[in-house]
Amino acid sequence: MIIKYFLSLFFLFFLANYEIKAQYFNDFYIKQQLGFYEEKDSKAYNALEVLRKFILEKDKSAFVKNSSNDYFEKFISIVFNPYLSQNFYSYIPTTYYIKNNVIVFEMDVIESVEINNKIINIVYVNTYIPVDFKNNLILLDEQNIDLLPNINKRNYEGISIISNHILSNNKGEILEIKKYIRQKSKALSISNKTLKNGNLTILASSNLNDGYFYYGINKYINYVNNYSNNKIFAGNHSLFYKHEIIHYLLNFKTKDKINPIIDEGLATWLGGSTKYSYNQFLKKSLEGKSNSEIDIIIDNFLSDDNSENNNKYEYFIRALFVNAVFKSEKILDQTILNKLISEKMYVLSVNEIIEELNLDKNELRTFIKTKINNLNN
Repeated sequence: MIIKYFLSLFFLFFLANYEIKAQYFNDFYIKQQLGFYEEKDSKAYNALEVLRKFILEKDKSAFVKNSSNDYFEKFISIVFNPYLSQNFYSYIPTTYYIKNNVIVFEMDVIESVEINNKIINIVYVNTYIPVDFKNNLILLDEQNIDLLPNINKRNYEGISIISNHILSNNKGEILEIKKYIRQKSKALSISNKTLKNGNLTILASSNLNDGYFYYGINKYINYVNNYSNNKIFAGNHSLFYKHEIIHYLLNFKTKDKINPIIDEGLATWLGGSTKYSYNQFLKKSLEGKSNSEIDIIIDNFLSDDNSENNNKYEYFIRALFVNAVFKSEKILDQTILNKLISEKMYVLSVNEIIEELNLDKNELRTFIKTKINNLNN
């Protein structure tokens, strides 16, 4: 009874002081496990107060030990959705544990959405938030990985693996990955010295939809690939994702400024997609499409003058386009490659790329259609 009375008083006080903000911070204390309060740990209370302020206050960095890193920016953009009013969200800690003088809260972010004229509450994000007992500041940096549960690490020369499932002996797979990197870096004219300055980190996951585990975030609708920091995501218990390795290699030459048509086109052409090779992926992508539908897709793509559509095209047509430009991956024209991945091309539409490279649209169309027709031969 004493615990319930304390909770009621605290919650009423909380509502009085945060009348508007309580809309999206509802049930913060009520939904806490009672065992948390029974321990009456002052350190835990203080840490919870820091978390409360972090959620409510506009200046998030004031409650974080080090906010000048990519990890912090990524975390904030995911947990505090900048595209919707915070009134649509509730932030509810559900469990916690203590590790290395840090208390780690597990928190659900609940999004209220209207579906068929009815408000539905769904878990938008589930996340871990560590608070350092020493200074009562939240830790949001890449060292968080050491505080998360069920994370395994393994290091090989030039490649590190971080996984949320048990790692078996991966030496054979690592050797295959290294061989593939050497082959494709040669085709892309990337020196061994450059490669050594950017060791690869593979975030290995048990499925395709929990890549944010590296940030202590489980967001159910997406995953992360952070090529600028030489990290790639590999799902379905596999380490060897050729498509993502091509992205990793391209970043050595482009530093993220690469036209999405060329970026995904090259990655799919050279590396396939998920478990499929390039040809297998093309067959799968074209299943159920009639010849007339395919002709329309090709013509609309090659004539598109709006660069805002670049990210809207399916990977298979982007890959076919890049394939048509280079013809064979064994003979990758470096002059054309350097033009395609230059920053100048970054904002160009498909049609503008064709004009910039002085390519023949009819020849491109013929190559693409011939490639498609030959898939079943």
